[in-house]
Amino acid sequence: MSPRRVYVVRLNAGEIAPPIKRDGNVIVDGNHRYIAGLVQGTLPDVQAGTMALSKASQIKLLREIFRRFSRLG
Repeated sequence: MSPRRVYVVRLNAGEIAPPIKRDGNVIVDGNHRYIAGLVQGTLPDVQAGTMALSKASQIKLLREIFRRFSRLG
């Protein structure tokens, strides 16, 4: 089972997801929790985080992620 699906199941069971960490508009920790929250309808809390400069080339826009999910059916 994918991490996103595991989080959705846990959210549906009433668990509260740990907060995600965000640096500006970039999620630096908690991508799967964020997507699961969107799917389930309960977004996790947000805490300030710091993105490592070495990760800057790996940033993906949400619309790219949603496009990939929509192809999965």
